[in-house]
Amino acid sequence: DSTDLSNYHPFYITDSIGGGRLQNNEEEREAEIVYAGFDENDQATGVGRLCELRETTASEISRQGCNDLQTYISTLETTASCNSGEPGTLVWTPDENTPDLV
Repeated sequence: DSTDLSNYHPFYITDSIGGGRLQNNEEEREAEIVYAGFDENDQATGVGRLCELRETTASEISRQGCNDLQTYISTLETTASCNSGEPGTLVWTPDENTPDLV
């Protein structure tokens, strides 16, 4: 739901260190370089359902002693409040104009 900014967080890549593109004013948005996640009309394209993961005692222990992200993720608890819909996809291929660090 793009009108609920507290729960709407499309995935995008810009040169901004602050993030929060949807809450930025027009001047701040124009100052950013968008690499992926917004179309030419400044509409978010990296959008999917909201599904919150919460840390449990097991995941906290796993996080402290594990270097494997997939193992850690498997210990997280998926809340029953996952929104309906499909996961989002962001496809981006850096080009020769892309900085080394984004």
